[in-house]
Amino acid sequence: MKKAVAKLVVTENLSFNLVEADSFVELLKLCNPSIEKLLFKSDTITEHVVRTFWVTRGKICEIFGNQQSKISITCDLWTSPNSKAILAITSHWTDEYFNLKEILLDVIEMREAHTGEKIAEQVVKTLEEFGLREKLFCITADNASSNRTMARAISNAIKSFSDSQHLLGCTGHVFNLAAQAGLKAIDYIPEILVTCDDRLDYQ
Repeated sequence: MKKAVAKLVVTENLSFNLVEADSFVELLKLCNPSIEKLLFKSDTITEHVVRTFWVTRGKICEIFGNQQSKISITCDLWTSPNSKAILAITSHWTDEYFNLKEILLDVIEMREAHTGEKIAEQVVKTLEEFGLREKLFCITADNASSNRTMARAISNAIKSFSDSQHLLGCTGHVFNLAAQAGLKAIDYIPEILVTCDDRLDYQ
């Protein structure tokens, strides 16, 4: 039960305090009147989630330790709903059967300035924690100038990485910029566009 509740809390982005909420306890008792003996506090869920995180992180390191191919990563920096700057680093590779694999390596709160050098520090640190420093192949990121600075800093730290050859632009971001430029060229005005509902009504 603890594992199931922890999964619910994490996957649905719920508060750890959910397990102590009267309405949640009532729901569990409705499903099983004898559930009270199995109830636990929010601290228990927190400890379980943290412990599971480190166990899973160790298993991921084992996967990479047995992996012979190079590993590519994508980096994305955005602002969370609670106004925190977040850097996500995801790994991508092919296994021995040429199946494409990917694992989220880390989600990091950027407390300092979002400069390319600071982003590079976090990327290199994450690669080292997973034993991927010498396995890095390419990095995909959007076309912000800070990412070019990041790539140069990483190339100084990891000699096998070339900022001119191994930094790839995000195709989705390129298409988005092209679309914005095209809409601007035809004097696109968002306020006068009809909504999807209006289009359906018209049809």
